[in-house]
Order: sequence, then structure tokens, then C-alpha cells
Amino acid sequence: MRELTLNLTLFLLIFGTVNIFAQENKDLAELKVLFDKLYFASNDSVKLEVNKKIKTELKQYISIKRDYTVDFETIRNLKTIKSDDKDIFIFTWAVKLKNENFKYFGFIKYYINSIGEYYIDELIDNKTINTANEQDRFNSKNWYGAVYYKIISKKYKKKRTYLLLAWDANDDFTNKKIIDILSINEDDEVPVFGKNIINYNGKNITRLVFEYGERVAMTLTYDTKLKMVIWDHLSPSKQEFKGIYKYYGPDLSFDALQFEKGFWKYIPDIELNK
Repeated sequence: MRELTLNLTLFLLIFGTVNIFAQENKDLAELKVLFDKLYFASNDSVKLEVNKKIKTELKQYISIKRDYTVDFETIRNLKTIKSDDKDIFIFTWAVKLKNENFKYFGFIKYYINSIGEYYIDELIDNKTINTANEQDRFNSKNWYGAVYYKIISKKYKKKRTYLLLAWDANDDFTNKKIIDILSINEDDEVPVFGKNIINYNGKNITRLVFEYGERVAMTLTYDTKLKMVIWDHLSPSKQEFKGIYKYYGPDLSFDALQFEKGFWKYIPDIELNK
């Protein structure tokens, strides 16, 4: 009888696990279909309706405590990043509307130490980012809208921050790339975008925003060997176009940020061994 009970318990555990994985695979397949529908939708009303379903299904899926990065690799246009301590997961995507403008959507899942649980916030795109707001801070309800593609975690004197790299299609004439700092507010334990630990030309700012021509490509990446954020320095094609960013592009020089004693310090015109 004891052996029968053990066998039955084992069977139920295996059967339950199989059912969980089967349901997760089904949910993942549905998300893939929805993102494909979003990509190929013929008009804005259809896109926004499909996107509404995506938000519901995705939030439900990420509520499960697990690693999603592998799951979502094959989903069209959904970008998922996670911090190396697995305290932060960010899911972002863009929807191109008929007027050629992009609307951004996302969720951030973050770990709350005081209760030992994860919480999920929807990121609400308010399109407030520009090159002048280098001291501004944003929360999930007042988010500037972008697709994050890299997160770098750093800790100094027991305080952890996360550097984010992002892309924004901006408009018909220019694109933007963004270096931002994410932290968890110590008082109410909510995520905050923007922290003035970027030391740039002698000034501590919250983020860097680069704007450049639609027809050129800008590299903004994190070099794991050099432990630096490295990017193409941007310049206008002619001096008379200074400040007109649709004429800006890489000038074959490179700049960088390097983490030192709690700050990301700007290093202009670095030499790269090719």
C-alpha cells in the first residue's frame, strides 16, 4: 500500500508538471501568433485591438516566476532583457502607426526585497523624452517610450543601479538611442528611470540621448572585455547643419562610459583596437 501511495504521488507530480508546461507552451504559442498579427495588421484600429490582447496575455504569462528570455527569443518585435541578478526583467515593443509614428509598450517586473516577491508595472508611453531632459526622472506611468536592448548591473557601497541601452524610432527624419539609469527607489521600492550618476563633461546627469539621421546607423553597445559602454560619436555632415539632427551620423570616432566609484564617467575619443 505504501509503495502504491508513493507511486501515485509521483504520478500526480509528473502529470501536474506536464500539464503546467503544456499550458505554458500553449500560452507562448498564442503570444507568437498575436505578435505576428500585430506586425501584419493592415490598419491602426486592428493593431491597437491586437495590442490590447497582447498586453493582457503577456502580463499573465510573465506573472509566472521563471526566466523568459529564451521563451521570447522567437517572438517578432518583442525585446526582453534581464539583469544578471534576475531582480529586473523588462519587456518592450513598438507599434508603427499609419502616420509613421511609433507607439511603445512594455512591462517591468522587479523584485521587492521587503516582501520577497516580484511586482509588475505596465510602462505607459508619454513620449516626453528629448535632448534637454538630462536631469529628469520618470516612473512607469510617465515613461518616455523606447525599446530596451541591453541592461548592465553595477553595485557600489551596497547600492545597485542598472544602466539601460535603448532605441527610439522618433520620427520620419531621425532615430534616437538612449543611455539611461534605472534604480529602485529606497522609500517606496518602485522603479525610477533616471539617476544622476553619469558624469559627462564635468556635470552629473541622468541620461544621454543621441539623435541622428534616419538613413544612417549608430552603434551603441556594451563591451564586456573593456567593461565600457561604447558608441559612435555623431557629427553633422556639414558645419552649417549643426543642430539639425537629420544630417547627423557617425564620424569614425568613438566615445565611452566607464563605471568608477558609483559613477559612469565619460571618456571622449577613445582608441579602439580593431
